[in-house]
Amino acid sequence: MKAAKAALVGILAVAVGCKPEPEIGSAFDVTLTGTDDGCAGGAALSYTEQLEYVLYTTEAPAIRLAVDVSGEPVTFAAGEISGCDVTYGSVVWDEIRDGALIRWRLEGEAKWRTQGDIGCSLEPDIDWEGTETIIVVGSDHPDVGAGCTVELDVVGTYEGER
Repeated sequence: MKAAKAALVGILAVAVGCKPEPEIGSAFDVTLTGTDDGCAGGAALSYTEQLEYVLYTTEAPAIRLAVDVSGEPVTFAAGEISGCDVTYGSVVWDEIRDGALIRWRLEGEAKWRTQGDIGCSLEPDIDWEGTETIIVVGSDHPDVGAGCTVELDVVGTYEGER
């Protein structure tokens, strides 16, 4: 009886101390470039930023899309995957610009592939190609009206699993 109780306590101690396996996703080094600015009189046309996107597909067709922030993935959108196509959207974000509140959300779509995959109508050196649209859903800013949109091209290469 004492041996069985000791074994049970040992099993419980191991089970309580176990951490879940880290989630693995496909990482892409992407460049975002402003292509259409219906909000700020052309200011977004000079926008460019390089980020690492991580695509998690653990419960396909549902996906999560994260950006790398100081080595940690931070989810910014969710969506669905169908073959080479991924569509995603974000929650509504609040941003203070020039002391005024701007509320916006993001919608995106892209073609993607991992290293070694062929097809998907992508050029040989491109593994992620899509468009993101930022939609202003509310604004107190005098120069940014609700309903205006900004479009970004998102192009990148597969960097491996993270």
